[in-house]
Amino acid sequence: MANFRKNDSGRAGPDQDAGSDRNQSSGTGPEGAPPFQEESAAKLPGAQHSLARRYSFKLIANIAGVPLFLLMEAILPRALGPAGYGAFSYATGMFQYLTNFLDFGTSTCLFTTLSKRQQEWPLLAFFMRIAGLLFVLCLLMAGLCMIPELGLRIMPGVPAWIMAPAALWAFATWGGRVLRGVNDALGQTVKSEKIRTVAGVLACAALLLLHLGGVLSMPVLFIHQLVYLFGMMLAFKIIVLEAFRPGRENGSGRGLARRPSLKLSLEQKRAYADEFAKYSFPLFLQLIVVT
Repeated sequence: MANFRKNDSGRAGPDQDAGSDRNQSSGTGPEGAPPFQEESAAKLPGAQHSLARRYSFKLIANIAGVPLFLLMEAILPRALGPAGYGAFSYATGMFQYLTNFLDFGTSTCLFTTLSKRQQEWPLLAFFMRIAGLLFVLCLLMAGLCMIPELGLRIMPGVPAWIMAPAALWAFATWGGRVLRGVNDALGQTVKSEKIRTVAGVLACAALLLLHLGGVLSMPVLFIHQLVYLFGMMLAFKIIVLEAFRPGRENGSGRGLARRPSLKLSLEQKRAYADEFAKYSFPLFLQLIVVT
């Protein structure tokens, strides 16, 4: 529910192994050619939309999220009670802060790099490992908070059972934001913002019906939110995968050689890790100073 509550280096790419990894990641033909020899990769389908059209849809999606935010602010304190609403806000806010902190600026590196090297699937494959690590850390933190002694110190007054759904809520909020950024970098803004607009309207209607039906409680609210957030993540992911569909033509008239794979060589992992570290470390230091 990234929008509904209070929140809503032009370097050449890392070296690739010769052969299939190079062909898959860049779509180049002959072996021996550098994997990312163009500073500006060919645009994927959807990039022809003008900036004005893209940001018009983004503005519409942001406006569509306002009614749900206002509806939640009006309904939740009454439906959950002051204590329940406070526990929901505090738990989700803390885990959202944790996910944003653990991001370490890596998502910014992803958006910037992918917008310049749009055909580089291995870049996304590497970031999926970062996302998986962040997911595990969020669940680990939730597990620690469910230990009575630690929970009373970290989140006093918050029921232990809230920790796991609050961690999932925060991860899904972060994941949705990242996938929207990926779609923006690939020129798929219009598609993703259309989905966000429709999802926001449906979520608003569902929340209102739950309240009018007298069944809105903390567990029901978490189910509503997680279905909405993970549903949007799935839709955004489908858009990304469609952009990299094998055989689909891009701006240069070439599609990827084969189905994108999550496998990376050790050299690729090291190269991407070094690239992300160099880009994200100053952002991480800035985050610590600001915090």
